Amino acid sequence: MARPKSNIDWDYVDLQLRYHCKGTEIAAKFNIHPNTFYRLCEEHYKISYSECLEQKREEGNDLLRSIQFKTAIDGSVPMQIWLGKQYLGQSDKSEISQDIKGKLSINPKEWVKTK
Repeated sequence: MARPKSNIDWDYVDLQLRYHCKGTEIAAKFNIHPNTFYRLCEEHYKISYSECLEQKREEGNDLLRSIQFKTAIDGSVPMQIWLGKQYLGQSDKSEISQDIKGKLSINPKEWVKTK
């Protein structure tokens, strides 16, 4: 006798995949084997599980990036600093460089031998 069909909340699955959750974690939520979950995802989304996972994670990344930019635009100075470092190459470090002109030489005849 086969197990009863699982009722999958696909809105929940979408959200969890966007949040970079593992398939094994989502499968456990529905009390099904991970392989069953992967197969059901392929049937539902009509693409391989790995393609689905990549697509949903990119959607999550896009959402997170949008929220970060909105937070910075709304006045969060720490977020503005962080985004400046990530996207604009800004840093807290100051680089000091100095050119030394002329030659530095040591004349061995001027060395004094000590006993």
